[in-house]
Amino acid sequence: MLANKSIPHWWVIFLLALGIGGGIPGFLPGDMPGGIPGVLPGGVKVYAGRLAQFKTRHYVVYTNAGRQRAKFFARHMDRIFNEYQKRFEQSDFKRDGSNKPMALYLLKTQQDYIQQLAQFQVNATNSGGMFVVSDQTKGLFTFLEGRPVGQTISVLQHEGFHQFAYRFMGPHLPIWVNEGLAQYFEDGILVGKHFYLDIANARRVRTIRQALKDRQTLPFDLMLSMSDQTWSTQVRQSPALAALQYDQAWSMTFFLINADQKKYRQAFTHYLLAVGKKTPSKEAFVNAFARSDVSFENLVLSFQRAWQRYSSQIEPDPLSEAIDRMKFLAQGLGSISRSGVKMPKTTRALRTILQQVGYQVMRKTHSLEQVYIAADESMYRYQPNGSSGPQFFEMLTPSQRGLPPRLKAPGLQPVPTLVWYKDTDGKLYHDVIYH
Repeated sequence: MLANKSIPHWWVIFLLALGIGGGIPGFLPGDMPGGIPGVLPGGVKVYAGRLAQFKTRHYVVYTNAGRQRAKFFARHMDRIFNEYQKRFEQSDFKRDGSNKPMALYLLKTQQDYIQQLAQFQVNATNSGGMFVVSDQTKGLFTFLEGRPVGQTISVLQHEGFHQFAYRFMGPHLPIWVNEGLAQYFEDGILVGKHFYLDIANARRVRTIRQALKDRQTLPFDLMLSMSDQTWSTQVRQSPALAALQYDQAWSMTFFLINADQKKYRQAFTHYLLAVGKKTPSKEAFVNAFARSDVSFENLVLSFQRAWQRYSSQIEPDPLSEAIDRMKFLAQGLGSISRSGVKMPKTTRALRTILQQVGYQVMRKTHSLEQVYIAADESMYRYQPNGSSGPQFFEMLTPSQRGLPPRLKAPGLQPVPTLVWYKDTDGKLYHDVIYH
């Protein structure tokens, strides 16, 4: 995420959308474009269609995607807003002075989304969603078609936190903690009335562990004091550094919330309160986590060592690990479906097909590539809660004719099931649902 302050009066945060089975490439913006109102460089025109409007408990929703469809996502965000609020309800965070619902734009297509933001002089090309604050608008923007539902949910939960933080904590949160908390909430899974949080994201855990091993993590004090502009510049100049910044921001946040039986959580809240009131990050950190006679340098060195130990030892959440592997297998099933080869009926049979052709998947995270290969035996198994050993994913019959088989991981909480569906144009998508 970027907080771009290169133009006065702008506070713009971008989601570098991560693909799920493909998806949308990340967008690393430079300065906001100027030019003629309503037209951006490259001839992007403003959205000329009419947007329907309706209210929910926490949002005013603007959409051209159909009221019923938009209500599904709006109601989800009402519930997620309650989860944001619940996590900070014992804190002294104040609203921005307005009791008005927040603006939520749910556009039908990515092109509609790009054109709608062009109306506010924001170049949203190649982005998946963003929270924007400017003289012209203040709202959360995303689109619904052309990607799995789960990806849209992740975008909304991430960007929704930025919107919540701006309203309740103000625009002064340091970039590392703003992005760290946004990713923390992005990973949450809402099932019924329960919001599963504190999920140790498997990819991020592995990335930070390897960075620690290679001595490539960023100094703790540098992260704490990094400005929005420095963050943005480094993201633009180095994809590898961009990925590390985001992953380490999440890791540091996860550590302060969960490490050592959550002993830092209350002090972390005090830190958020202080920086929200414009206290410099270094001063706020010392005041929240140490006595006044302890220097910032000594305190940060102690925390850095504790974070390094914690991050070297923490294991990926079995649910997150399973979901990563299910998505890899889904991409394999999708390739088999397109090739016309007979569909396997078991995960073992799927393994045979993928290994015979040397199947592999390359995924991009903030423009940094990661490769998953069929020869890795762990990709076909998961670790159920309380089980003595890994089990093969369960393969279920297709939900309807013409779709690939589903995958399920019984024994996890919640239980993930990979499902398939086609959009109105017949394009095949996979998603993970939970119960």
